Amino acid sequence: MTPSDANNSQERRVRVVGDRVACWRLGSVELARCRECLYLVRMEAGGATAPPHVVCTAAFLDDEIDFVW
Repeated sequence: MTPSDANNSQERRVRVVGDRVACWRLGSVELARCRECLYLVRMEAGGATAPPHVVCTAAFLDDEIDFVW
C-alpha cells in the first residue's frame, strides 16, 4: 500500500444529485452546506458521462471541538 492509497482509504466519494448530497454524517444536505464542512477534502466536477462528487475525509478530525455558549 502506498501513502496515496492510505489517504484514499480515509476518503469517501459522495455523488451530487441536483443541488443535494447524501452526507454520511448529516443525511441529505444542500451542496452549499458541503462547502462549509470541515470534512470536505475536494469537489470533483462531473464529465459528460460522470456526475459530480464531493470527497470527504472518512476519519474524524482530532481538532474538531464543540462550542458551548
